[in-house]
Amino acid sequence: MVKDGVFGPGTGIAYGEHLVPIKLRFGSYLDEFDWDITNPDNSPEEFAAGLVADLDLAPQFKWPIAFEIRK
Repeated sequence: MVKDGVFGPGTGIAYGEHLVPIKLRFGSYLDEFDWDITNPDNSPEEFAAGLVADLDLAPQFKWPIAFEIRK
């Protein structure tokens, strides 16, 4: 739950409390990780951009990766 759009102390929701397993699979690439949905600093788009850059993928992979995380 979010209290007035705020996470963290005083809201009853601690960071790391709501970890969601994420599985990304495209081509021969497979990755699994936990995504903290209670951390407002987590951005699927920023994560996807970094992953695309790290794996030297085509830029158009950013949006499908971000979409999978948001699902």
